[in-house]
Amino acid sequence: MEHSSYENTIVYRFSSSTDKPVLGDSTEDGKTDAAFFRPFSGEWFVLRSENLSLFSLPFGIATDVSVPADYDGGGIMDAAFFRDGI
Repeated sequence: MEHSSYENTIVYRFSSSTDKPVLGDSTEDGKTDAAFFRPFSGEWFVLRSENLSLFSLPFGIATDVSVPADYDGGGIMDAAFFRDGI
């Protein structure tokens, strides 16, 4: 993870060009968390907005299309994907 700052702005870069952004509230704090799906490894990565810690979740394969949303009404973004041909 690369970190740089300018006055009151902090910028974190922690993904690659092939990652798919999946922004949403993943931690139920009411703020959008920076997140992405990495098709190559089938993992989801989330940078928690409340403390800037990172967690990952293995869920998916390279050909999946990420479709995160609050599917169960729990107030947080659920990791989800669409897999063509199933």
